[in-house]
Amino acid sequence: DAHVVAECDDRMRSSKYDMVVDMAVLGEIDEARASFSEFRARNNCYFVVGRSSSVRSRRTIYTSDVIEYEPLGSTDGFGRFREDEEMLEHLRYFLNLLFRKEDFRPGQVPILNRALQNKNVIGLLPTGGGKSLTYQLASMLQPGVTLVIDPLRALMQDQYAGLASAGIDDCTFINSTISDKEKDERLSRMEASEMQFVFVSPERLCMQSFRNRLSTMHDLGVYFAYGVIDEVHCVSEWGHDFRFSYLHLGRNLYSFVHTKNDSGHLTLFGLTATASFDVLADVERELSGDGAYPLDANTVVRHEDTDRLELQYKVERVPVRFEADRNYDTRHVVDPSLPRAVRLSNSYHDSERASKSEYLALHLRDVFDEIEALQQPDSIERIKSRFAERHNVMNEFGGAELTCNVPENPFGKSDEYGYGGIVFCPHRANTPISVMHNAEMLSESIADIGTFMGSSDGDEDLDARSFESLELFKQNKLPLMVATKAFLYVKPLL
Repeated sequence: DAHVVAECDDRMRSSKYDMVVDMAVLGEIDEARASFSEFRARNNCYFVVGRSSSVRSRRTIYTSDVIEYEPLGSTDGFGRFREDEEMLEHLRYFLNLLFRKEDFRPGQVPILNRALQNKNVIGLLPTGGGKSLTYQLASMLQPGVTLVIDPLRALMQDQYAGLASAGIDDCTFINSTISDKEKDERLSRMEASEMQFVFVSPERLCMQSFRNRLSTMHDLGVYFAYGVIDEVHCVSEWGHDFRFSYLHLGRNLYSFVHTKNDSGHLTLFGLTATASFDVLADVERELSGDGAYPLDANTVVRHEDTDRLELQYKVERVPVRFEADRNYDTRHVVDPSLPRAVRLSNSYHDSERASKSEYLALHLRDVFDEIEALQQPDSIERIKSRFAERHNVMNEFGGAELTCNVPENPFGKSDEYGYGGIVFCPHRANTPISVMHNAEMLSESIADIGTFMGSSDGDEDLDARSFESLELFKQNKLPLMVATKAFLYVKPLL
């Protein structure tokens, strides 16, 4: 029975209840009221309902010595990783629970195997192969903070958003897009062990003020578990993406980012989609602290596979027009049926680039016809048989789906697009093969086009447009994205 009374008396206070609900929705809950009740309840079944001063309360990430987990498998004599299914099932539980993913992608488990044993690892996975998940899951299983070095602001913010969408909100990024006040607030929360993931640029690790904060963290008992160098090929002077701020990055991490045990060293992740032999040699030297922490033979974990059944490649020959050499055969003594000399000068590159841009506009009209031709039964059978021959396997692919819907009017305006294309350009602006030039040219025949550039030289409006286009493309609101290679670094769209 329920009884409503205006005031309680001693008899009510001395009685024992199955459950007590103390409700005062207009009053804030204080610690004393939440912990001690004037009423007696069995099994501590006492609840307080009241008003909170904030939607979210601050949390502290408790940090300690890193945990060394058992191996997830072993490497056979041919260098292939053999998974321990029993151990993997335990890890799969956390994958399901924390990230709502059914299973691991190829190449992820060998990377996690090394990281969870606190061994440095250089992971090479293709774009969209799930590189980020390897350090994110490993970090969630360690009592420590993870510092992630990202070369692009777009990449920082995208990975931050990915963690937040998975319900992991104890993370932040620190870059030039936020105000000084907000930057200081985020750094203070990092110092106070309120963040488990912190995304920064390589330049920040060169700042003495940031290094001082890292030292303070260790003095305060806030310890790191991992240091992650994303797009690690940037450390190499052989790489086309080399950045001076990546020099000595491994040594800087060892020197200023500390675990609890001073006799050990920080475990480093180096992640990239591809790296040549020379680039890998530089990466290994950097992650070893220039030899201070030698790496073993299994440090590099590869799973590079661009020869996949669902990927078809076509290289187009682009005709380039050149000016005739005005000084060639001025007396007309050479047989006119022979090829004439052309003028090669500084304008050669402009001619080549302009030809590519013009060809792109024409070629896009034919792309969907080529896709439709690839989906004919005889084409699919030829694709499968050639793939089986290359890989020396039986031509048994079950229900492998190699078809997609080809729109009747691919360039017409629509509320939602069931397909998407990306045009990569090496430059942002001012050349015929730049993002801005090609986006403007293609917009004459294509209704909706987005642009994305990883660096805008401080142009906030351009940054805003890039991220707006990124979100629209993810939501299938744009059929075509014209972008620099920075688009490769953002979270996979699938």
